[in-house]
Amino acid sequence: MRRRTICLAAILAAVMALQAPAVAFAEGTESGTKVSDDGNNADRDSEDESGKTITIDENVTITDDGCNPKPDPDSDEPSVVAGTGDVITVNGDVASTASQERSDGDNGTYLPAAVAAEGGTVQVNGTVTSQSTEAVYAGGDDGTVKVTGDVTSGVENGSTVSATGGSTVEIGGNVVNIGNGKGSQEDYGESHGTSNGITVTETSTVKVGGDVTVSSGTGVSVNQGNSEKGHVEVGGSVISNGDPTIGINGYTAIETNAASEILVEGDAAGVDAIRITPGGTGGTVAVLGAAKSMEDGCSVIVVTTEKEDKDAIVNELPQIIVGSLEGAEQSPEDYLYIGIKSYTESQEVEYREADQEVYDAVYQQILYYIAQDKFDNATLSVADADTYKNGYVSNEGKSLTVTIATADGYEVSSVSGTSVVKNADGTYTVNVQRGKGIDIDAVISAIVRAQQTASGSGGSESSVVIVVPAYAAAQKQFQTEIAAQLATLPADGTLKLDMKDSISFNRKTFEILAQRNDVDVQITYTWNGTKYMVVIPAGYDILSLLNEDGYCGCLYLNSIFGSTELTK
Repeated sequence: MRRRTICLAAILAAVMALQAPAVAFAEGTESGTKVSDDGNNADRDSEDESGKTITIDENVTITDDGCNPKPDPDSDEPSVVAGTGDVITVNGDVASTASQERSDGDNGTYLPAAVAAEGGTVQVNGTVTSQSTEAVYAGGDDGTVKVTGDVTSGVENGSTVSATGGSTVEIGGNVVNIGNGKGSQEDYGESHGTSNGITVTETSTVKVGGDVTVSSGTGVSVNQGNSEKGHVEVGGSVISNGDPTIGINGYTAIETNAASEILVEGDAAGVDAIRITPGGTGGTVAVLGAAKSMEDGCSVIVVTTEKEDKDAIVNELPQIIVGSLEGAEQSPEDYLYIGIKSYTESQEVEYREADQEVYDAVYQQILYYIAQDKFDNATLSVADADTYKNGYVSNEGKSLTVTIATADGYEVSSVSGTSVVKNADGTYTVNVQRGKGIDIDAVISAIVRAQQTASGSGGSESSVVIVVPAYAAAQKQFQTEIAAQLATLPADGTLKLDMKDSISFNRKTFEILAQRNDVDVQITYTWNGTKYMVVIPAGYDILSLLNEDGYCGCLYLNSIFGSTELTK
């Protein structure tokens, strides 16, 4: 077992995450009478002891002089701020170029976030961008910020999104930090701090529909240095991809204590993917895709602890769930580092690598995930494995039985994996391997069979073959030509469509075809270099062929009606 060191950049990210966030704290609102619209589209619907209700039906721009339009006509705060009981809705985007710190009396100075909720609620039906400050801040049990679009920040020593005090933040799109982290810390010969994606403290919750991407900071940092249970859910991936312009290869993708709940449905990639520090117990860190280290000499998962005993170290860990582990190019199997923290006589921190028995015990605690819907047009099930989310989990060394059930009209063409064995009953045996997890891949193909019904019904055919245009922009022309041909085609005739390189129809096209259910629709398409013909017979309910997204593919038509091969 070779000696590994904890990357300095990731430690700095953890240190900076402990600093107080630079945010705007909204003052409590006073009771008063209804405030009428002042002409700037900020409609102050009501104002009472429970706070203000304000709706802004346009974009909000923020400078150091304040907001335009102003949520509060009496405030020059460069931030959309909801105080206790306030409800602010912005039907548009929020963009801030503010950069000057503000005085907070005896508490020093602060840099206002573009959108902030301290005990109130802010709903932005658009995007939030901030050039130099944090984009979103929420604080207090009732502090809530919801943004339907992307949230982007260039803050150089802070986070794009910060949530503290039991607050809630929901982002429909991506969270991006494009700051270069210039601050007071020294590393790689440059002066920089950290520019994080998401920082969560205490029992706060942050949910993101898309990806979290940062260039010189931690992707997601949760409750560093304490034992509180924070919650983070990311629908995409978390990536800390570095900033070559200042010599930084990246930071940690996910940092957390042992008590918090973190779910990433995509990948996690950084200098190390997951870093776990002491604090609390009973949490979960789940990366349903691949957990990846992008720097040689750094491990995918890093665990730091002050415990010495093997069982004590294992017991203080959260449940770790990954799809797979991927080391950097020159160290592809550098999956785990466990550092036992101690102090020198001069009280300097140092780390001693844990013994092999500790590594073996921690590896046994890692669960590997595979999704039930991993393959299109098929459903995967795993015997002898536990269920988790929309899939299954198991630890290394287990032998699992996998069943792949295909949709009607499809078959399993091939199956691959490092330890896959096909059984006589059509199932597959897969051994869960360290790093690779439940490693099975399959190619699901449509069954091409002979045409089940005769082409046409003896009537007239369209005089021309309508060819689908190459680009979506020309679909209207394609639909117009179909309508024109149908208008002149006699009953019991056949409409001919040549799909060329396209293999699917949208709802609009099928709605046009459905207007003439007294004709056959003959469709020519190409699949894997071979041309086929499929016929939708007259009288068939053509709209019933659309999927829930409003599309129908030629391969699905083949599974229903069968196809005739035209060329080899």
